[in-house]
Amino acid sequence: MTILTETTLDSKIRVDGWHTLLYHDILEDTTKNLPSTLNQNIRHYIADMTFHGGIDEEIEKIWTKPKCIRLYKLYDKTSNLLDSTWMSPELYARYSKYTQKLLTDVEKNYGPLNIVRIAQAVCTMI
Repeated sequence: MTILTETTLDSKIRVDGWHTLLYHDILEDTTKNLPSTLNQNIRHYIADMTFHGGIDEEIEKIWTKPKCIRLYKLYDKTSNLLDSTWMSPELYARYSKYTQKLLTDVEKNYGPLNIVRIAQAVCTMI
């Protein structure tokens, strides 16, 4: 829901991002299909956010994706870090380093967003 509070983002980016973030883990984490009611734009964004090869593939390939996908991934990774009790200290450090790169990219492309500040704080919690 944090993306909806970003008043400096274009409303289409916010609304598309909300839908994308809500549904993107379905393809990575379950065997379920996406709801048939999702429009093609959202389906495309979800496909761009989906990496079946895990974090290694994601870290390598995310930089070839559109800047809005990197923005949405910042929300996703920050959420993962906020709910990191399942992570080993090594994995947390890796996620944190990756998230720091994402937040730098997002701030360059979108300016000072709430998610950038949140991610900066979360990345220093080790």
